[in-house]
Amino acid sequence: MHAITTQIDELVHRITQTDVSAVVAAYERRIRGLEEEKLLIEDRLRPQKAENRGVSTRHLEPLSNSS
Repeated sequence: MHAITTQIDELVHRITQTDVSAVVAAYERRIRGLEEEKLLIEDRLRPQKAENRGVSTRHLEPLSNSS
């Protein structure tokens, strides 16, 4: 998960370094994909952690893509 966060941070930095709107849009799409991947990983890990602590879990609805 740390690797995904690092990739997101790098892409955000790249966005600040460019003025090309097509490049910014591509980076933003990649960031959205990485954030979705991160949420999926967190969702998969949550039941395992909760079972170990005896905590009930709830499932999140997928985020809608507003683009």
